Amino acid sequence: MKIAYVCPFWDPAVGGIKEVVKALAKEMIERGHEVYIFTSDWDKTKRIKRYKEIQDGIHIHRCFHIAKISNFATLWPSVLFKLIKGNFDIIHSHMYGHPHAFFSALASILTNRPHIHTTHAPWTPGGRSTIGELLYKYNWLSTIVLKKAAKIIAITPWEINEIEKRGGKNITAIPNGIENDFFKERKTSIRKELGIQPKENIILFVGRLDPVKALDILIEALNKELQKRKNTYLILVGPDAGMKNKIEELSKENEYIKRIGEVKLKDKLAEYYQSSNIFVLPSKREGFPIALLEAMASGLPLVTSDVCGLPLINKKGINGYTVPYGEKEKLKQAIFKILDDKKKRSEIGKHNREEAKQYSWDKIADQTEQVYKEAIRK
Repeated sequence: MKIAYVCPFWDPAVGGIKEVVKALAKEMIERGHEVYIFTSDWDKTKRIKRYKEIQDGIHIHRCFHIAKISNFATLWPSVLFKLIKGNFDIIHSHMYGHPHAFFSALASILTNRPHIHTTHAPWTPGGRSTIGELLYKYNWLSTIVLKKAAKIIAITPWEINEIEKRGGKNITAIPNGIENDFFKERKTSIRKELGIQPKENIILFVGRLDPVKALDILIEALNKELQKRKNTYLILVGPDAGMKNKIEELSKENEYIKRIGEVKLKDKLAEYYQSSNIFVLPSKREGFPIALLEAMASGLPLVTSDVCGLPLINKKGINGYTVPYGEKEKLKQAIFKILDDKKKRSEIGKHNREEAKQYSWDKIADQTEQVYKEAIRK
């Protein structure tokens, strides 16, 4: 098959959707398919002027964006003509509500080729710019994407009802995956680098420092307790996406909160997971965060908010605990309930490590490839 993936960003931009597309592309290349990536020339900070390149056999095409619409949405209509000209067997777009998904649907209609759309669970309001919120609520072009798609992939079953409300049909649930590298046990120097002793605890967050991740709530929940205990650290790993100044203000007098910044090397990122005792994600909105799978593969218990599809991944008492979004006291209690019970923490960690194996990218790619074959047959 000749497959076109259409997604909002590519390297050097950081983001879960890009990682999903990159992993799928690599798997499809290994299966003998021809893979093309169509993406914006914007990396969330600046324009990238490398418009064509090949990475590991994957053809990358960056399209000139003519406008930034909201926080992470840009307009690059030239993708329509590239998709029409490319004569693809499958057009697979990623991220509901962005213009490139509509152009992908239109190209599918004009070429009579199947369009697959993965929505990535954007179904809760908030955390967007004003224009972004208006597009989320009143974007009738995006409902066309759902109605015309040959197949819709929901990354969690929680999404299915939301998709159907907007006219979507032919929906299948396929989760995000995890790279095998995160299962490998390795020596780590992270604690030494950070000056944290082996018997001290590390609470880890990995992700964009974005308001939607609710890191201000997390810090306010833990601030006093960390200073009181003096044996537990909160480590925040990830690039700034609007929260850096707020985080620095909230944690400026607390030596037990450390902001690391972006870690691009996966081996180094795996060291952070394997050096930690628990993973926390207090977000206001989430789809199927890859960071949760990385934490599970590393043997970490989870504490997350109970929003969207998170309770389907983080099952209470099995993978860790979920707490109502914004409930600071309950968030603190859940974190230290696990940290203070070493036996329970070990049991959950071992279970999570085993459960994460079902999310290996080769298994996810098998399911996705089957969706492509079914769409072509129709």
